Amino acid sequence: MVTNPKTVKSFYNNSYKTKPKTFAQKKDLNTATAKQLQAVNGIGEAFSKRIIKFRNKFKGGFIAMCNCKMFMA
Repeated sequence: MVTNPKTVKSFYNNSYKTKPKTFAQKKDLNTATAKQLQAVNGIGEAFSKRIIKFRNKFKGGFIAMCNCKMFMA
């Protein structure tokens, strides 16, 4: 396998730059709007609606990580 070191390096650098740096930058999954969810890489309009619809099935929202894994299956 042949890779271009410049491409690989820039991919990893860019992905790390977009991660939240502080706790305040992270969003609560139970209060996030569809627009806020869509700001996350890999979540589009349809998936954000699916997350919110699934979240609303739980009284009080998601309470554990296993709740989140259920809608991703």
